[in-house]
Amino acid sequence: MNMEEYEVKYIWENAIFIFDTSSLLNFYEYSEDTINDIFSTTFADLNSRLWLPNKVNEEFQRNRQKPINKIKEDYTKLSNNLKTIENNLTELSQKTKFNDKHPYFSSQTIPDFEVCFNDFKEKLNNDIKGQLEELSKRLEDDRVLKKINEAFNIKSSYTYSRTCEIIREGEFRFRNKIPPGYKDEKDKTGFQKYADLIIWKQVIDISSETKKPIIFIMDDIKEDWWTLDKKRNPICPRPELIAELKEISGQPILIYQTPSFLEKSREFLKSKIQEKSIKNIVTISEERTTSPKDFNGISLSANYEEDEPFRLWRLKDVAVFYSNNIQRINITGLHDHKGDLTVYWKQEPTTLEKRTIELAWENQNELEENVEHIIE
Repeated sequence: MNMEEYEVKYIWENAIFIFDTSSLLNFYEYSEDTINDIFSTTFADLNSRLWLPNKVNEEFQRNRQKPINKIKEDYTKLSNNLKTIENNLTELSQKTKFNDKHPYFSSQTIPDFEVCFNDFKEKLNNDIKGQLEELSKRLEDDRVLKKINEAFNIKSSYTYSRTCEIIREGEFRFRNKIPPGYKDEKDKTGFQKYADLIIWKQVIDISSETKKPIIFIMDDIKEDWWTLDKKRNPICPRPELIAELKEISGQPILIYQTPSFLEKSREFLKSKIQEKSIKNIVTISEERTTSPKDFNGISLSANYEEDEPFRLWRLKDVAVFYSNNIQRINITGLHDHKGDLTVYWKQEPTTLEKRTIELAWENQNELEENVEHIIE
């Protein structure tokens, strides 16, 4: 979709700005300074033009603890890594303690290192404890939630009968791959399967009722919302969405990811948001979307990895844990299918190798019995 500059300018001057659940949940990953900067500049500039579909608000309220819990899990992993180092140090000490055979270190080498390590461990564990306490306070006193409730208008929810109408329409749309939402068909159940379509219908309603264009901000990169290039980078809204909104409300739509939206706000709203805030968001966005496909020769793959890149990062954590504990790499690949891990081995793994992988998967809050071992 190629718009003239004056058309884009018109939309920015007149649009209602609607945020998707994904873009709101990502606020929990931003620094406190970045959050305050966004609300005091760009969001303040938009004032009454910020809206949430009721379905977005419901999903945000239901899932807002997940980003914080994910960060807490990352700190727990750090603590587990310390335990792994400590176990390796103990093993090293046992293997080198006899002076009548090799390998052997002088009597003070290991103890001296243990003193330094224990000091480091104590400081890091104290830091981790402090961060976990701060994250728990965030859940109790959720400043992000308060700011969003103050800044956004919220569309009223649909009646049960209207929701059922949308679901019936959704069944037809999904069969024919009409966006949005059909990518959720296999992964979700019940009404939740049609959440994206319900959100889209409320976006259309907001545009129709206000007679305004829409600027929609979403951070999920899904082909049932975006036209993607060959590298799966978003280009513009799906043409079907543009046509549907135009036909029903007579209005145009633009879709941005949060970093692009904030950059454009400086151009079209003359927003005073700081460059460092945008950089903070870009860095976090890149970490989230740039997923590993390989680690130490171990190929990593997952179902729906394009839409859920975190699955590949989990596999990398598993590969790192395995590599840190097993000297000889015996794995060719790891595959995650909705929490079921398939491990591809070069040759018959030892009991220790299997147990190491199962522990690594357990560290990802998955069941160790959900690991399948295949010898290639």
